[in-house]
Amino acid sequence: MSSSDLEDTELRVTLRHGTITLMPVNPLSDLLKLPADDRAQIAIALWESLSDAERDTAFDLTDEQRAELDRRWAEHQRNPNSAIPWSEIRRKLLG
Repeated sequence: MSSSDLEDTELRVTLRHGTITLMPVNPLSDLLKLPADDRAQIAIALWESLSDAERDTAFDLTDEQRAELDRRWAEHQRNPNSAIPWSEIRRKLLG
């Protein structure tokens, strides 16, 4: 069996106190194959599993990021009509 075969194989190990299942090396590739609604439900469950403290620390901005957001917000305040709706950007990206 090659190492690539092992990446997609589940391994069950029986111990004195029970059985554990070792998941594939890269379960993300399997998750990305799920239908969109299943992936969305998983994403929501993962997000909701974070504590407020975990959410806050996960999204700490650097000084440079904060300055860029401030610059963009000020630019938008000066010229709100320059904004491009998400639907238009998405249409252009998807062709």
